Amino acid sequence: VALSARPRSEVIAWDSGGASFQMTAADATGGLLVFSGALGSSVATAMMVEQVQGSTLALKPTPNPCTVEDADALVTLLKAALPEPPAWLRGARCVTAIGGPNSLFNVAGQVLREELGAIPDGAGDDARTSAAPAPAPSDARAVVSGAQPVRLRREQVHAAVLAKVGESDDVLEASGFGEVALVVPKLCLLRAVMDTCDLEEVEYVPAIGSCAGLLVSEERFEQHNINDSG
Repeated sequence: VALSARPRSEVIAWDSGGASFQMTAADATGGLLVFSGALGSSVATAMMVEQVQGSTLALKPTPNPCTVEDADALVTLLKAALPEPPAWLRGARCVTAIGGPNSLFNVAGQVLREELGAIPDGAGDDARTSAAPAPAPSDARAVVSGAQPVRLRREQVHAAVLAKVGESDDVLEASGFGEVALVVPKLCLLRAVMDTCDLEEVEYVPAIGSCAGLLVSEERFEQHNINDSG
């Protein structure tokens, strides 16, 4: 709520980590609606190496370079493992995604700028992408790590997956990506969830942890008069 600049009743927040993800929204009574799954970037990477490529992380700690067929197979597996999305989420007009520099949302933004020559624009009903030169590797991670929200559309995420298949760890690292073994699985997970939930776009707001949410939590902090002593 603090980061999206939208009323609480309109916010659907998406947080995705290494082992799981969750989307939450407020219901009419002020409680929380939750859609979650035991699928995160590390889980998706293990699925790629073990179930798609037929190896183990001990023998093959990275799935790179992945093929298009690898990526498609992983997306299929991820979709099959996802729970059925609830009505309040399916086709939602705007979902606010949060995460840090290595989040799957930021990785997608990096690919759009570096590989596809597009900058995801800031928040707004008419947000679109604009062409721009690819940044130097040292700047790539900064594409969506600033304060401004950015929009990621579903077709862009599909394109981002295709842009990163075939690249080795060395190539990805030289392009400025962190956690290079997880890059393609992260993009596949983002694509799978957006497809399954029928989300045409998400708004990514850079944030690490739940600190910003705690700042507006009435349950966490009681209201005090600033003139109160003690």
